[in-house]
This record gives sequence, structure tokens and C-alpha cells, in this order.
Amino acid sequence: MRIPAVLFVLLLTSSAALSATYHVSPSGLDDNDGNEGDPWLTLQHAADTVAGGDTVLVEDGTYDGFTLLTSGSAGSPITFRAKGSGAVINTVGNWRGDNVCVEADYVIIEGFISEAADRAGFTFLPPSGSDESFGCEIRYCTARDNGRWGIFSGFCCGLAVERNECYGSGLEHGIYVSCTSDYPVIRGNVCHDNAMNGIQTNGANSGWGDHVISHALIEENVVYHNDAKGLSIIGTSDSTIRNNLIYENGPAAGGIHFAPQNGMQSTDNVVVNNTVIEPGMSAVRLSNASSGIKIFNNVLYGTRAIAVEDPAYAAAGFDSDYNVLGGSFVWEFTYPDFAGWQGMGYDANSVEVTSADEVCNDPGGDDYRLFAGSPAADLGVAQFASHDAPDADIEGLNRPGGSGYDAGCYEHDGVDVTAPGVLPTMVQIAVNVTDDSGSIELTVDGASYFVSPGAWTSSWIALPGPATIAVGASDASGNSAEVDVGVAF
Repeated sequence: MRIPAVLFVLLLTSSAALSATYHVSPSGLDDNDGNEGDPWLTLQHAADTVAGGDTVLVEDGTYDGFTLLTSGSAGSPITFRAKGSGAVINTVGNWRGDNVCVEADYVIIEGFISEAADRAGFTFLPPSGSDESFGCEIRYCTARDNGRWGIFSGFCCGLAVERNECYGSGLEHGIYVSCTSDYPVIRGNVCHDNAMNGIQTNGANSGWGDHVISHALIEENVVYHNDAKGLSIIGTSDSTIRNNLIYENGPAAGGIHFAPQNGMQSTDNVVVNNTVIEPGMSAVRLSNASSGIKIFNNVLYGTRAIAVEDPAYAAAGFDSDYNVLGGSFVWEFTYPDFAGWQGMGYDANSVEVTSADEVCNDPGGDDYRLFAGSPAADLGVAQFASHDAPDADIEGLNRPGGSGYDAGCYEHDGVDVTAPGVLPTMVQIAVNVTDDSGSIELTVDGASYFVSPGAWTSSWIALPGPATIAVGASDASGNSAEVDVGVAF
């Protein structure tokens, strides 16, 4: 009998993990195999089954919540990905009252809608027995109408919260990154109509660590119509807030508010190239012990452009310049106007406006882009107090677009220099089997299939990057053949 021969053809489409890919569908059963043609029913069953590197692809439909306790690794994360735009999770998945709860490292949650949770739509916490988690991501999700928070985390190092929409949180914030959680990235989210703040960071809670969030990057977010603040920055230091659009929140505290808690300060933060329009409150507010704050290249319009409530602390290392400023100022118990503020040594190169209409296209229509000739055009600088301005704006247009950097989150004359991202993410193995016997056992990426001679195509396999897929064939007589298929992106 001839050794079985297998001709391999690699079919590429777009995703990620040289491990298993599972499928979940409202029409599935948890007794099924979990493959594309035989999907599972519940997300919890998938969470109880996955290992590092696995991907779970979820069809549109309505699902119960889940808790994930299994960790991935830096090279092999666990991914839960909605295949369409209608995968909705609307019942709690743990005793805390969260719909989705990840208590693990290196997990990616992508593309889901989470609603009506008792507490949070999505929660990230450390694995059992660990002080902190590492490397988790949530992106392209919607958290709507949840009881307390849209997205919540505690003790999560390197958490990435990107391109999500959070609204309708009943008691508190759209996004809340809490406790000792260094190096978080909060990027490109839209947070609106929440009961308190659009986005809050607060390291000054009880528990493990130094009670400070350090090295946060908060950028390209659009935050509006929240009942309290736009950005609430508590117990957060050495962080950068840039290219955010914040408008019409409050009235309470400030569009961007720095504050301490439990004795832990918010220090040495940089506020650069933001547009903050807050007719009912301060654009930027520094409360007690918020020292070392640098403010440049911004459009700041509010009842107070900048409010410094505790100069005994805040004056240490504080500086501000190259901004468009509208409104009066606060320096402890005094309320200087623009000329008085400049007389104190601040904002010598900044300009004053009396209305956001003097700067932006159409504030009444929520269009805060700059018009030609806006006083924000070319006002900014590439560097201030040893801190760099961003090299692109909120929409990815390069800075500077004209002769200088524009103030605010938009660059009027910027050019789109962002290349489209193309990442192959899924593969299929197509084979042609020849053999004298009637049945061949194929092994593809560790999974076994019994096929007849002829053409056969595997289900999709998710890959994180370049990989080698082992494909073997054996017949009833024990003859075998194996080929390693290299996949290069």
C-alpha cells in the first residue's frame, strides 16, 4: 500500500494563536465540539475550556455573562472576539454583579456589547493568588446602561482600554481604572452620558502596592455629557493626557481634574494638545497636592480656564504656556483675569478668547475642529519643559501640519500619514489526499480528522504571528507522512 500523499495549500484571511479556535453561537450546544460547524452555546463553557493561545469566536446573538480564570501568556493570549456587531451579553457572570469578569493575565476581549449588569459591563482583576494582572486588553466593545461602571479594573498592569464606547453607567463612570495599576493605556474611547465621570483613574485605594497609578497614557478619547467630570485623575502620577476632546460635562469640578486621595498625590503629569470646552465649570482643575503639572498646546475654555486650588503644593513644578484660554483663573482664594494670570508668570505665549466660537468650527453643533485662521493654528510648540508634543492629532493627522503645532486636539492642516494596518489573523489548510485505502486520518495543528482521499479543507486556525503548522496523514496500515507548513506574515 502506498504511503498517503498530501498536497497542501495555505489559505490566508485576517487574526491570531497557534492553538485551538472555538466557536460559540445561540444555536450551539455545550456538548458539541466547539468547532465552526458544531459550536458551543455559552461563553462560560468556552471560558472553562480555553488554554493559553486559544481564540473564541462568537456569533451575533444574546448571551449570559462569564468569568474567565485561565491566563494566557505574552506570546499566546486568550482571545474572546465577537465575529459581528451584535454579540450582546446582558446577564451577570459572577457574584460581584459583572457581566464579563476576567481574573487572569494576557486576555483580549474584543467587539462585544455588554449591558444591564448589576455592577460593571466588563471587569479586569488579578488572577487568584496574585497581587496584579498583566497584559490584558479590551477593545471595540460597547458598555451601555450598566449599574455602576462600563469598564472597571483593579490592580492591572499594562491594561489597554482602546476604541470602546461607554455610556449610561447608572452610578459612576464610563471607564474606571483603579488601584495600583501602572502603565495603563486608555485610547480612542467615547465616554458619554454617565452618572459621574467619563473616565477616572484612581490609584489611591486600599490593598496591595504603592496606591498610585504611574505612567498612564490617556489619549484620543472623546468625553462629553457626563454628569460630573470629563477626566478624573486621582492618585495618578508621571502620566500623559493628550489629544482628548472633552466637552459639556458637569457641572462638577472640571473637564480635567487632578486630585489626591488618602494622602496619595497626582504629580508630574503632562496635559498637552487637548480641547476642553466646559461652559459650566473649570476646564482644568488642580486640587490639593497636585504638583508638577505641565500644561501646553491646549484649547481650554470654561468658567475657569485653569483653577489651582492649593498653590502651596501645586506651584512646585507647575507651568503652563502656548494655550488658547477662555475664562478666568483660580489661584487659591484669588481669581485673576488673563492679564493677572500672565503677570504671575504663566502663559506668556498663550492667547485669550471669550468664546469657543472664536476657535472652533461649530461648537453648537459639537464640531470642535479648527477653522482656517483660528487663534489655535500654529500657536503650539514641539516641546515644552522637556516634554514633547504628540506627532499626530486625535484623527491621526500629522503634526505640525502648517508652520507650527496647532493648539488643541485637532491639527487644521495635518496630513493623514497613518498607514492602514493589515494583519493576517486566520488560516485554513486545504489538502488533496491520495491513497489506496478508503480512509485517512489527518492531524492538523494537533486536531484529528478522518477523511476520504480527495480534497479537504480545515476549519479556520487563529495565529498570533509567524508559525509552523504540522500536518500529518496516516492510513489503516500504519503508513504515514508529515509536512510542516510555515506561515509567514
